[in-house]
Amino acid sequence: MALKHGSTKYNISSANSFIAMLLVAIGVGMFIPDFVPEHQWQIYSVFSIGIMAIMYLAFLRLQTVEHRNFSNMPLTRKRKHMTSRTARMRCMSR
Repeated sequence: MALKHGSTKYNISSANSFIAMLLVAIGVGMFIPDFVPEHQWQIYSVFSIGIMAIMYLAFLRLQTVEHRNFSNMPLTRKRKHMTSRTARMRCMSR
């Protein structure tokens, strides 16, 4: 696919924010439970669910609002892509 469509461009800021979120999720989900006393397990479960929901919403906002332009194609490339796709669709319908 890379030969057909060209190489994909990555943005290091988006990748870093994703990795940071994963590290926090791994810490909250895998390492902290070892230190939670048995009688406080239910409180930790609620805390863990809340933290994961907040992190998901923050990451979703970061990707869709702050880094929205990272995944947009330039207009000329988008037109070229749409034109070639339209031509292929016309050939298939014949």
